[in-house]
Amino acid sequence: MRASAAERGYDAEWSQFANNYRRENPLCSLCLIAGITRAAQAVDHIVKLRLAPHRKYDLSNLQALCRECHAGKTAKGQ
Repeated sequence: MRASAAERGYDAEWSQFANNYRRENPLCSLCLIAGITRAAQAVDHIVKLRLAPHRKYDLSNLQALCRECHAGKTAKGQ
């Protein structure tokens, strides 16, 4: 069973940070590459947080994704 969001490091501070990040990056970066304009709902760690906890707030390790792209990336274990 998957740990809770809080147990994985996604606390209130992260939530506020992610909201600000999405405000500055409102579109899904993977959809944009495909020529699609879709709103982002998630802030994704390119290198998983559990593998690189020190990069939690590293902007070069973050991307804004829509639900579909985020779910697809997660399902692939990326």
